[in-house]
Amino acid sequence: METFDALPFLTIADQTLSLGQVLRYLQLSGKLVPLIQEVVAQHVIYQEIETRKDLDIELCELEQALVDFRVDQKLLDAAAFQRWLNQQGIDYSTFQSRMFVSFKLEKLKTQIAEPSLPAYFTHHQALLDEVELSCVAIAEKGLAEQLTRRLLAATDFEKVVKEYALANLSKVSIWRKSVRYSQLPEDLREAIATAMVGDSIGPLQIEGQWCLFRIEQFHPAVLESALKQELQEKLFQQWLVERVSDLPVNLVSGAKS
Repeated sequence: METFDALPFLTIADQTLSLGQVLRYLQLSGKLVPLIQEVVAQHVIYQEIETRKDLDIELCELEQALVDFRVDQKLLDAAAFQRWLNQQGIDYSTFQSRMFVSFKLEKLKTQIAEPSLPAYFTHHQALLDEVELSCVAIAEKGLAEQLTRRLLAATDFEKVVKEYALANLSKVSIWRKSVRYSQLPEDLREAIATAMVGDSIGPLQIEGQWCLFRIEQFHPAVLESALKQELQEKLFQQWLVERVSDLPVNLVSGAKS
């Protein structure tokens, strides 16, 4: 009977570690189960790539991807590229294979996600929309209420806020950005649902501060570019979790000789 402890796995300095010792290290550190889960997930992905017939890659696509990668990573210089390969512990052939598999994986994600993507986007669109907000975050509730009263009587929001911030530098911070609805606190999301561009909301207590908001713009989600890729990745991960959860997995501790 050959066990994991009889299988050399790697050497550290002049000491040889068996596969069993490595697995025990991972188990004690809590990393064995995540590692096994990752191995199972990669096994499912590679088997899917090998069995599907709709993931063909043209040689010209791959060659262009190799060039684009080196340009993006500033690795056009042969010596710099070789150093990078050495750091990765791979040769050029393995690099080509890695890029080839990466290409096929992206096509696999598209093939798996595409049928469900429109319905998924429609169902979640209300949380995928974005709103552009100006926010004044104030440490003290009294100051926030005071600023709210001034804003109600003013016509120039930005002017009043800047004057107020200058007068209370250590207690006031200001930002403006677009935020996805799913990332908003529930009470703020509810208030925005009935508001219009230019409306002010608050003060609301968020993460220990009192926040005043003004709605600058609404940005409805569009199923393209970065958002499309994000949703494809989410649907692919859901598919992968379902596939992995259906598989029985066991460590084989030995084999009969």
